[in-house]
Amino acid sequence: MTESTTLDEEAPEGRAARSTQDALGLVVVWCAETPERVGEVAFLPAGTPGEPRVFGRGSARPDDPHPRVAFVRQRPGGTEATPALSVRRLSRVQLVASSYGLDHVLLRNVGRCPLVVDGRNVEVACVPPGGIARLGHQLLLMCVRRPRGIAALPEGYPVGEFGSADGIGIVGESAAIWDLRRQLALVGPRAGHVLLLGASGTGKELAARGLHALSDRKSRPLVARSAATIPESLVDAELFGNTKNYPNPGMADRPGLVG
Repeated sequence: MTESTTLDEEAPEGRAARSTQDALGLVVVWCAETPERVGEVAFLPAGTPGEPRVFGRGSARPDDPHPRVAFVRQRPGGTEATPALSVRRLSRVQLVASSYGLDHVLLRNVGRCPLVVDGRNVEVACVPPGGIARLGHQLLLMCVRRPRGIAALPEGYPVGEFGSADGIGIVGESAAIWDLRRQLALVGPRAGHVLLLGASGTGKELAARGLHALSDRKSRPLVARSAATIPESLVDAELFGNTKNYPNPGMADRPGLVG
């Protein structure tokens, strides 16, 4: 009997409950002067529209028209507040940002750095999750909708420094990447089979190597082979080996990839 494992073990109602705790925010995806800030997120108050927040260079001052956004480094089990942005070419009050409904961030440019959305210079833009806003040649921000908190990982997962590769080689600080790490940590130690699905280039082999590194078989070799390169008539022999002259005359006795 083969053990069957489902990667996402949350019930649908659990996912629905979690989604109500999601919030709109802005994530730094590129910064010319301080690249170490890539991955930091600033959440916006909920509402239709939400309470405005000032985005710009430096710390808050009494003459700011609204409270300033606060960037954090979001990691499992908590968040770490980070200093105000110090990008010199941004105005002190560069953007006024607010949530707009459940699915958009409203940006109003009031500073000297041009705001570019969808390739156009704009003064006001309503940006959906996944949308990119560029401030001159200084900063790229992505609108996101993500949980305010990230669940702790099971013990033993090799977490790296913020923004760097973890012990498996996975890079990323988004909630989706942390959820992938959580699933790998849950499934890796188990004995069941795991089927990884995804388009070419999405990192299936990296995830497979992560599962191997987290398993009880980590001291044994991981055999990677593209099934598309194995001729149909030789699948059995390639996987399970063959005796001399079988299935074709002249074939040597050899072990297979499995077993």
